Amino acid sequence: MNKTRKIEITVELIRIVAAEAIAYAIALLTLVVFSDEPVYIIQQFILGPFSSMRRLGSVIKLAIPFTFTGLCFCFMYAVNKFNLAGEGTFMVSGCLTALVAIKIGDTLPPVVMIPLLLCVGALVGIILNAIPALLDIKFNANIVVVSLMLNSMLVFFAIWVLKYKMRDPSIGSLGSYLLPDNVLLPSILGKMRIQAGLIIAAIAVILVAILFYKTIFGYKMRVVGNNPLFAKACGINMVGTIVAAQLIGGALAGVGGSCEILGNYDRYKWVASTQHGFDGLMVAVLARRNPALVPVAAFLLAYIRIGADVVNSKGDIPVEFITVIQGIVILLVAAEEFMGKFKKNMIYKAAEESLADDKKKEVKEILDEAQEKMDMAIMYLEEALAHIRAGKASTRLLDGIRVDSYGSMVPISNVAAVTTPDARSITIKPWDKSMFRVIEKAIIDSDLGIMPENNGEVIRIGIPPLTEERRKQLAKQCKGEGETAKVSVRNARRDGIDALKKAVKDGLAEDEQKNAEAKLQKIHDKYIKQIDDMLAEKDKEIMTV
Repeated sequence: MNKTRKIEITVELIRIVAAEAIAYAIALLTLVVFSDEPVYIIQQFILGPFSSMRRLGSVIKLAIPFTFTGLCFCFMYAVNKFNLAGEGTFMVSGCLTALVAIKIGDTLPPVVMIPLLLCVGALVGIILNAIPALLDIKFNANIVVVSLMLNSMLVFFAIWVLKYKMRDPSIGSLGSYLLPDNVLLPSILGKMRIQAGLIIAAIAVILVAILFYKTIFGYKMRVVGNNPLFAKACGINMVGTIVAAQLIGGALAGVGGSCEILGNYDRYKWVASTQHGFDGLMVAVLARRNPALVPVAAFLLAYIRIGADVVNSKGDIPVEFITVIQGIVILLVAAEEFMGKFKKNMIYKAAEESLADDKKKEVKEILDEAQEKMDMAIMYLEEALAHIRAGKASTRLLDGIRVDSYGSMVPISNVAAVTTPDARSITIKPWDKSMFRVIEKAIIDSDLGIMPENNGEVIRIGIPPLTEERRKQLAKQCKGEGETAKVSVRNARRDGIDALKKAVKDGLAEDEQKNAEAKLQKIHDKYIKQIDDMLAEKDKEIMTV
């Protein structure tokens, strides 16, 4: 997740909290005028849902269907098609899930039956939401009107199925036969009476969030909803994307209806609209169409509802007043400009910080590249000085000499043991006697300037003492190699300064440039000193008799 996306999610969470705080403040001021116990009422409203495990369980139980229908409407919002059939879908999917469970529930084990019934709910949701979607696409019907009318029809259809297909005449009220035990969702939090629908809802949230922000289809949905002209120009199948989004949303609402029946009821009893579908619409608005925020919004809405019930039972305030608080929260969250400036400022600040980080990274890369070039100069100098003999035996004097070994040119140390038995001689003992002549010839042909001695067992190179004149020549040679290394270090500094000047043109601050040049100069000075130290040490070695 990029920084901008994190800011957007953070701000949306802050919006929800701020909206709730403002609503509570308005409520408190109003209650001061109309209620005898305003502080007590607000306290019960805020803390009442957490006053017992049973009430907290009620909040979570209520948040489960809100989550499913909220996810459903996130898809509708994503493609900018307000298919409102989620309410009827929720009710009918629960009804038909119960019907199938009653008819065949005893014939299959729970591990098979429960997934099957969830698939029934999803299939019902797909079919029902396909009706307004296709009418909109094929006949240009107003999808809002069509889906609202469909909801009314679906409510009556569910009641008809209950009355004539699965009514239990042995009970006084209108209800279905008992659901078989093997189709009921297991309890996962016994004290709070929470069922496994919570786990299914959590999985749904994760999958939908991935679909929205990590897949091509999710990208297409968002493009179609935000900029249809751009989507069309990009060749996106708009009709297919819009219909698919609505069908997936319908499937989620259908699964929600199935979970609600199988998790919280022993028989189907719904004889009126549950309103969970329309609650999902509010959840999607609260979540700003972001599926990752749907659980938060669902919990908040459920929390307000349970808080309203607590206040209604313990206070002198009607439940309708709490509905006003709920409305204020939703209106503030839905308002585009509410905390909009705050979000923009945070995004701008993050963008500036990101740009600054990029420039710091660029400066570091420039300095690292310059330092790498300077390291190469030091390595070159070390190699050059090692091959300048100072009157003492060293195996490194042979490093530049290569011999032919089975068609490959390799160092002498690869084909022989090279040692310095004393300060004035180097001995070479080939592992293969056939290499004696080859090694001897290679030494003679090199610029070492010393004739080797070959006794058939070892090759010996005697290091003659240096004359004063020769010492001065070698010291001068070392100085020349050192100057070459210094030129390379200076060139690396110059290239770094040029790169920093170019970075200024691309947006790097001049202060950053000056600081970087100062660091580059310090690096340069360090390597120049290192070269001087190496030359001084080598000069001492050469001049020591």
